[in-house]
Amino acid sequence: MRLARWRLWAATGRPDLWCLGIGYGWLAAALALLALSWVTPLLAQGTATHAITVGALGTLTTGVVARVRLNRARQDPAATRTIPLMALLIGTAALVRVILPAHAPALALASGLWTLAMAALVVVFLRVPAR
Repeated sequence: MRLARWRLWAATGRPDLWCLGIGYGWLAAALALLALSWVTPLLAQGTATHAITVGALGTLTTGVVARVRLNRARQDPAATRTIPLMALLIGTAALVRVILPAHAPALALASGLWTLAMAALVVVFLRVPAR
């Protein structure tokens, strides 16, 4: 419901807002995966939990933190490419983790993608002056 009320289709030229929408999309998908893990042995509950923590919370947290930093510095969050990059890295990490939950190389890839996203957030903090 929240995604529909946001009317993201009308937010052209605002990739920062679309990334927040992606985070809420991850939350909806992750809750569906969690429900699936409760009724079938096909999906481990830990895998669904990773979709919530990595996909939803990771995307939303990095997006909101970067937007707040940019807004406080009076910079336009829509003009940065870092927020979509972080959303892509975290979303890919979550997807890899959900699709291949017990595969060690996939776990290493997901960890690396997550680390790159957090490094991008650090770059935002280093480049954008605090006020």
